[in-house]
Amino acid sequence: MPNDPLNCSGIVHNFVHFWSNLQLQIYKECYSRVKIPTMLFDATGGCCKKIKRSNGDQSRHLFLYEGVMEIEGKTFTALSMISEQHDILSIYSWLDRWLRCGIKPPKMIVCDQSLALMSAIVQSFTQYKSLQAYLVLCYKLIFNPNDRTFSVLTCYIRNDVSHFIYLITKWTLL
Repeated sequence: MPNDPLNCSGIVHNFVHFWSNLQLQIYKECYSRVKIPTMLFDATGGCCKKIKRSNGDQSRHLFLYEGVMEIEGKTFTALSMISEQHDILSIYSWLDRWLRCGIKPPKMIVCDQSLALMSAIVQSFTQYKSLQAYLVLCYKLIFNPNDRTFSVLTCYIRNDVSHFIYLITKWTLL
């Protein structure tokens, strides 16, 4: 499947995972040149229209998910997904299929506070099977820095505060 630029599509719930061999090659080259390979993940529902199914029903909201890197001051899209499923399993499947193309996971991720996205990223790129387990380790690292009874993180996840600040600006005054 790595030779196919359209990597997966669904019938029941619409989704498409897509990246090309060139994108994989660029990612691998960039990964080997930087000290801390970093990716940014985000999703938007503002650029895809709902699809009318053959039976006349409309799809749910379609979201475009992107995994990008910065290369020499420019943004490079390494992988994408359009999906009407917005859950951990759907996002995890997308990331897992990408990793199965023989690439190394990034060492740092930046994303918003989407629980589904953060949970799927933890399961895909770290040694932890849940966001809760990852957060417990982060707590231990901060409050017990000399305790060496736990594993060092294989991937560090940062939250993009601009999303959080935007949410605060939408609050109504109390």
